[in-house]
Amino acid sequence: MSTPHLWNGLVLLHARILDHMTDAVIALDGNGRFTFWNRAAERFFQLSAPDVLGKSPKEVHVYPWLTPNDEGEASLAVSSAGVWCGEAVRYNGSGHASYVESTITALTDPDGATVGMLAVIRDITKAKRKELEREAYIEGLRRTWNPPNALEGLLPICAHCKRIRDERGSWQEFEVYVGTRLRTKFSHGICPRCLEIQHPDCCSGPATPR
Repeated sequence: MSTPHLWNGLVLLHARILDHMTDAVIALDGNGRFTFWNRAAERFFQLSAPDVLGKSPKEVHVYPWLTPNDEGEASLAVSSAGVWCGEAVRYNGSGHASYVESTITALTDPDGATVGMLAVIRDITKAKRKELEREAYIEGLRRTWNPPNALEGLLPICAHCKRIRDERGSWQEFEVYVGTRLRTKFSHGICPRCLEIQHPDCCSGPATPR
């Protein structure tokens, strides 16, 4: 097989491979016009390749850098570092939200000169929702074990009556002080030791020290 035929065959093979990717793959030339648009991009943006190729993002209202405001930041990052990555929330016509991640890299010729940009756009909705659910779960645990009104530090307590002095200088019963801060209600009973000491007639035998 001659070199031109071999090269053309490789180009077609690469195009087929990119067409089978589940991520949207988009290429722009040095003038900012679309030169490649795979099937996943067609599904993601609901636009066919013939409707997009040869046009600029503004003409078809499709922005590989997620939003029009990201264009300057993305172009600067690609020109300086060779890559730009960002996340955004997209809403379809019915108001359904999806999380997407876009990665844009520079396309270079054999001499290393930049001739365009390649964008890969991935739907990360499932992973993002799991991440948000995990964060909400962790926050719930944190609030459970460390509520906003949790008691911390030293508490000034009377050595005799066991009342606690609050931040205003008032002395409160233990149950009142703790209950208002932890939103806890107390039920009262008598422990075995106090029962033996305070009500010896209710116990058989002498009180046992504890």
